[in-house]
Amino acid sequence: MFGIFSRIPVELRTAVSIAVRAGCAIHFFRMHIFESSLTYGPSMIPTLDEKGDFVNIDKLKSRGRGVQVGDVVVAIKPTTSDQRVCKRISGMPGDIILIDHERSDNEFIQVPKGHCWVTGDNLSMSLDSRTYRAMPLALVKGKIIAAHSFARGFRFLPNTLEDAAEDELITNTVTLVEDEPVEVATTSS
Repeated sequence: MFGIFSRIPVELRTAVSIAVRAGCAIHFFRMHIFESSLTYGPSMIPTLDEKGDFVNIDKLKSRGRGVQVGDVVVAIKPTTSDQRVCKRISGMPGDIILIDHERSDNEFIQVPKGHCWVTGDNLSMSLDSRTYRAMPLALVKGKIIAAHSFARGFRFLPNTLEDAAEDELITNTVTLVEDEPVEVATTSS
């Protein structure tokens, strides 16, 4: 069986071998290290363009490794496993989140272990954790580190979240959806 390959010129066998190895390396790089992907939709306006941005995704941050509140991530949509979404992390395990600031019931939830709370930057046009609740960190496919489009050019997407100063915090007691009352620090307005 291998006799047939011995009749192929050495140069061709070498070229095919290099091409196969390069293809495997590119596949590994794209699946586990870095990916560029096209996005579309209004949920992340103004951070990402509605008509589409190419985003650069750090796949070493998959499954929630090294991500934090304020990071923009790509994740598998919890309700539709064949779709991916771009959202900003608003809460990590243990954080207490106001489910929807537009609702009058002021319902809070504690993000469960192994989950995160994600929202779009354009809340009025985003289906996010307010709809499908806390998302398993295992669905996070990577952190978006940069975006580029013809309209806005190349730009990095740093995490610009800043901690509130101690003198801006007040302590409130809130009742979680399924737990006991807990003291929570919130910013005064």
